[in-house]
Amino acid sequence: MTGVIKRLVTDHETGKPKGFGFIRADGEPTEYFFHHSSLEQTTRRWEELREGDRVAFSPIAGPVGKGPRAIEVRVIT
Repeated sequence: MTGVIKRLVTDHETGKPKGFGFIRADGEPTEYFFHHSSLEQTTRRWEELREGDRVAFSPIAGPVGKGPRAIEVRVIT
């Protein structure tokens, strides 16, 4: 599945990244949560990611009461 990084979450007080964000899948309104540990090692480092980057990922169900998750996230061009 492919999509775009819509938001990388930062701490409001310090401005430092919290290590997670959200991907909007192409062609659907669903947003997928992703954690920095979900990035494949062959892609950019977390610090190099930007909102608007195109990515490929594998969707999975999230914990009960939470939305879907993205794993195996990798930046595509």
